[in-house]
Amino acid sequence: ARLAALTSIYAHARQNQKLMEDLYVHGRIGKTEVHAAQIKTMNAEDACIRYQAGADLLQIYTGFIYEGPALVQRIVQAMVAAPMTRKLPSMGK
Repeated sequence: ARLAALTSIYAHARQNQKLMEDLYVHGRIGKTEVHAAQIKTMNAEDACIRYQAGADLLQIYTGFIYEGPALVQRIVQAMVAAPMTRKLPSMGK
């Protein structure tokens, strides 16, 4: 039952992400709306996709529950390693 629920949540999140990306790409919504969207981020790949789509803030509640605290480290590593067209924000000096 948990796997079915997680699969459903994940599929719904993917649909929402695709919708937000399409709206953003076609100029129907601005960066502010994408930033405010609460789209579930389940793994590092999701985080990179959402960042490339214009998100500045990621919701990782569900991913954190299922993946644990190591999810944050995997997201950071993936974002640093991935060839991104957006520049990552400076984290200090």
